Amino acid sequence: MLTDSQGRPVRIGARLGGGGEGEVHAVEPPEDGRTTPGSPAAAKLYAGPERTAERRAKLEVMIASAPEDPTRALGHATLAWPKELLFEDGRTFAGFLMPRVEPGSPKLIRFIHPSLYPDLFSWRHQIEIAANLAAGLSSLHAAGYVVGDLKGENVHVTPSCLVTFVDCDSIQLRDARTGRVFRCPKGTPEYTAPELQGLDFHTVDRTESSDAFALAVMICQLLLAGTHPFAGGSGQTREENIARGDTFLLGGRPPRTAPPVTVIPPEVRALLVECFRQKAGGRPRVGELATALAASREHLVLCNRKPDHHAYGDHLAACPWCEYESRVGIDPYGPKPKPVPPPKTQSPAVLWGGAPSSAGSAPPPVPRRWTPSARTLRIGALAAVLAAVFVATRVPPKRPGGEPVPDEPTAAEIRAAPSGGSKAHSRKARVQTGQPIDGGAVLTDPPEGIQSAVLRDAALAELIFARVGRFQLSAYETTNGAYARCVEAQACRPPLAPADLSDPERRFHPVAGVSRGDAETFCRWIGGRLPSETEWNAAAQREKKKASPAGSALAPAVRVAPVASQPANPLGIYDLAGNVREWVAGGQGIVRGGAWDQPRDQVRDAAREVIPVGSRTPSVGFRCAR
Repeated sequence: MLTDSQGRPVRIGARLGGGGEGEVHAVEPPEDGRTTPGSPAAAKLYAGPERTAERRAKLEVMIASAPEDPTRALGHATLAWPKELLFEDGRTFAGFLMPRVEPGSPKLIRFIHPSLYPDLFSWRHQIEIAANLAAGLSSLHAAGYVVGDLKGENVHVTPSCLVTFVDCDSIQLRDARTGRVFRCPKGTPEYTAPELQGLDFHTVDRTESSDAFALAVMICQLLLAGTHPFAGGSGQTREENIARGDTFLLGGRPPRTAPPVTVIPPEVRALLVECFRQKAGGRPRVGELATALAASREHLVLCNRKPDHHAYGDHLAACPWCEYESRVGIDPYGPKPKPVPPPKTQSPAVLWGGAPSSAGSAPPPVPRRWTPSARTLRIGALAAVLAAVFVATRVPPKRPGGEPVPDEPTAAEIRAAPSGGSKAHSRKARVQTGQPIDGGAVLTDPPEGIQSAVLRDAALAELIFARVGRFQLSAYETTNGAYARCVEAQACRPPLAPADLSDPERRFHPVAGVSRGDAETFCRWIGGRLPSETEWNAAAQREKKKASPAGSALAPAVRVAPVASQPANPLGIYDLAGNVREWVAGGQGIVRGGAWDQPRDQVRDAAREVIPVGSRTPSVGFRCAR
């Protein structure tokens, strides 16, 4: 039985999500049905090893010194802040109560990447989101808190562009009474300030200045159609460019697909430049960014050609998004083409409208209703084709690689892993009941093939992962089409045969000829990581050995085939025994699985090879985990 710190019983409802630390559940109303405004509607229950005295002490400090919520007057919780401790049997610390994220509020990551933008979404909504994000962070700083690991996974956005910070129990704080610092042990390299790159966050105190750097990166991604300010550059990775200060906002080389930096309002741009130019302590305060962003909302212009989709600051003489579409061939704010046939699990579209920011005074504009005639208005045939290719080949980012890696599965967990599809986790059923998808993943019955796997969602907002014990593994080897998106963003290096990325006949074939570093870069880019060898073995436990073709010990001359051409294993995972061998994480350059150039009767047990981590072999690819 669960009780709060006042001894009152707490009834736990449906599971809303979870991770390595524990699970989040809805809180059922009291049996008498009495609730009060602002009552906690969610509970986080820690796993056994996480129920430490240090964690309890940190939560007690947070509950005693809660920051001012900037949108309390609007009836919205900007901070999913701990409200009460939870106990089992009245004495054993178990977790805490907090406000629940407003239903229908996806993670901020969706509004950073153009491939995931919802319909009726434009640059003016991103200004609103950025202003509310900065205002929320400013309120935390005003109370003496530092987020530490600020990223798109830890913020949710409502349809009215208000934001909610989640995972607040992981932020850094100082107990004013004792001087004790409770650090944030997590970090995401692409949002980490240069002075903190490569450091152990368990032993480092973060600062408001490092939060300002992370916020500046995120604002650039919001206002520059997903372009990371340290993409391009001379380094192999964004982290290297961050450490060098190599950003196109300071005169570096921008990616080819980057919008011009003049899109950003001058006052905001000047502050962003200072965030990247100055060292720790010299960066502008987050409150300055919040003020500049709030002011820029009042200086927006709608495009005469595409008023439903294009907005920009009045400091520009012409619509930059029309120019961008003409130059790049893609309209990041245009209607998203729908695959044919329409997927059965497609969720209802959400209309996005502006709302007052946390510091705002203007009422929310009324969203225009989307009509079929508006969808097709002024869309040329060439633009439609280019957009369709763009949608069909993208891979969305997911959980950032900076999060703690879940423990590797035990033998008991492997045996307990589901043996088939996860009908209980049907996306349609969970959307209808208002339950978020676990960690952003779509857990489905084993898909029938690549068309149902890649084109199953009209917005293509989810990458298909299969659950294996306590972690998730991509159901498919990474394809040429998916890897091409990373190369186009100049985040990944082309493979050994670059022509494969643009060959429509090989779009759904597994990418090959990449080094382990290339594979790790891609997995980080989508928010995952390479699986460990133990994890790969756990997924392959139920993989059946494939018989060799008659009269030959090798695969047919066709060599590779589209992913998911053969049946899945009982976990819903394809091609662990076929197509290409796969990189796994570890100190050595280990590849697992079987490829077209290996005996098929060896692919499960004997197909383990150690090769140089920098080698690019035509029969070696990879898949990602999280």
